Amino acid sequence: MASNARVHSVDFGPLTSYFADSSVEEIWVNAPDRVFVARAGRSELTPLVLTDAAVRELIERMLQGTGRRLDLSNPFVDATLPDGSRLHAVIPDIVPRHWSINIRKFVARAGTVHELANHGMLTRQAAQFLHAAVVSGLNVMVAGALSAAPRGKIVDRYGQTIPLYVMTPLYTASNILLGLFAH
Repeated sequence: MASNARVHSVDFGPLTSYFADSSVEEIWVNAPDRVFVARAGRSELTPLVLTDAAVRELIERMLQGTGRRLDLSNPFVDATLPDGSRLHAVIPDIVPRHWSINIRKFVARAGTVHELANHGMLTRQAAQFLHAAVVSGLNVMVAGALSAAPRGKIVDRYGQTIPLYVMTPLYTASNILLGLFAH
């Protein structure tokens, strides 16, 4: 997991304060004067106003060290930032006019399956069932989007304890699916 010291050591220019703000879950730039953040699942327009050049410089800075590039031959890019956040950036003609950025911050909030249930990411019954399956030594299959917090937490929590099969679907689902199977 990324530590706060590591997150704060990365300089993302005008977006750095949003990376440092633990309440911010997502950051996106639709245009230089349309910079949004999401807090508790709700989007809000920020007062930040950039220039086209600043957005380009910001993307280039974020892509340094990732081995990825954004140009006419690669008009969109996905990369993992040093703090674990996921970056998606696109340029025109993929988007109408301005270079655009979306960043899903690495937010580590739940350390156990029961905490996932407390955050509403998993039902209490599913958390209890998963815990009982682990204690009983059952194999567990976890499926969900790569960036799905519940999927990652379950893999992190139980991956070293029991045989765990991780599947990534070709589509993104809004919730994870748990399939529990005995030998």
